[in-house]
Amino acid sequence: MDATTAIAVWGAIAGTAAIVWDVIKWKTDGPRLKVSVNPNMQAIHPITRALDPRQLIQVRVVNIGSRPAKVTTLVGVPFKSRIHRLLGKSAGGEFFIPQPEFAPALPVTLQPGDEWCGSIDRKQALESVGDAVLYCGVEHTLAKKPVLARINPKELRPPQ
Repeated sequence: MDATTAIAVWGAIAGTAAIVWDVIKWKTDGPRLKVSVNPNMQAIHPITRALDPRQLIQVRVVNIGSRPAKVTTLVGVPFKSRIHRLLGKSAGGEFFIPQPEFAPALPVTLQPGDEWCGSIDRKQALESVGDAVLYCGVEHTLAKKPVLARINPKELRPPQ
């Protein structure tokens, strides 16, 4: 292989890598919300320090993307299995909470790196979904579907 061919091969590899990198940057640009759920939470009253007897599902959302996102509603969606989740076929009984307890009012704009937490009454949520697996999350203005996180049924403690 002569020097001209080596330089041409190097240029082709570098050009292809640059195009691939641009596609990766384009796909990851914009808001990306990461949702996590804690299904067995209880609130403590800030003044009396008394434990609230209700169990709550805490939903935590962090914008790990590069652009802001406006979170509009807190939602719960039941699915019979993970396959149904992948296919987008809910089990019925979806619900939304426009103004969750213990949370800043919605809608809220999350800048990159910002987080928001909201709560759902666990008993009411689980009664509405029956024997399906509950996914909780949020809807935001730049996505067609909600961003959801699964609540592992094995993590649910019995009510106290």
